[in-house]
Amino acid sequence: MELLDAYSRSNGIDLFVGRRLPRLLRQAGLRDVQVAPLIHVYPPGHGRRTIMLDFVENLGDRLVAQKLVAERELGDLKAALGRHIEDPDTLIVSHLFFQAFGRKPEP
Repeated sequence: MELLDAYSRSNGIDLFVGRRLPRLLRQAGLRDVQVAPLIHVYPPGHGRRTIMLDFVENLGDRLVAQKLVAERELGDLKAALGRHIEDPDTLIVSHLFFQAFGRKPEP
């Protein structure tokens, strides 16, 4: 998680934009803004259970190229994450999603 956070910060990716979404909607002029947080559980066998490992796999070359981690250490971290995910006693949850909505003010 620390690597993904460091990568995001160094590349201008805001991992917490969802938490600011209600304010952004109000600033855009919407009224009565409401928010519903969404989270999912990924039990053993679920196709998205490995999503964190998938992210690391996809970013691996960039993490090493940006010198956020050495290639060998990244391999060790991926192996440890894989073992953790494979443990049926590990509770895997999705990212936190935000559904936000409001209404346009009357003209």
